[in-house]
Amino acid sequence: VARAARNKFLARQKMAQGGAPGQCRFALLPVRAPGQWEVPSAEALQQQVGFPAVVKPVNGAASVGVRKLLGPEELGGYLAMAAGDPSLAQTSLLLEECMGGVEVDVDMIFFGGELLWSNVVDNVMDACHREVEQVLPSQLPGDAVQGLTEC
Repeated sequence: VARAARNKFLARQKMAQGGAPGQCRFALLPVRAPGQWEVPSAEALQQQVGFPAVVKPVNGAASVGVRKLLGPEELGGYLAMAAGDPSLAQTSLLLEECMGGVEVDVDMIFFGGELLWSNVVDNVMDACHREVEQVLPSQLPGDAVQGLTEC
């Protein structure tokens, strides 16, 4: 569970297997060698994921390496940038459908299978889909916050 929580691709697979609502379409771009990724054709990505899309490292935090791509033609530029960044060049990438709406972080602490604490934080995103600010407490309605933290 902890491994899936830190790997965005595994987390999406687990959520889809569990029937979680609101799943987006996604594709893994596995790293073959530093700075080299296995990338399907533009047509395949358009069909599998769609655009606009968000590309990000499967392991990461704080929006490091996250970019919004308006079309498949922008992926090459992103990959060139990532190949030159030591923090990105050796990790697989996740390309996922860009979904509208509010983006939030849901933090939870469990012990013995029971939820001890939870918190919902609103993320403010820039045009490249990077977190630039967080809002606490969440500005979502109370029932929406409760729905995100019920297990």
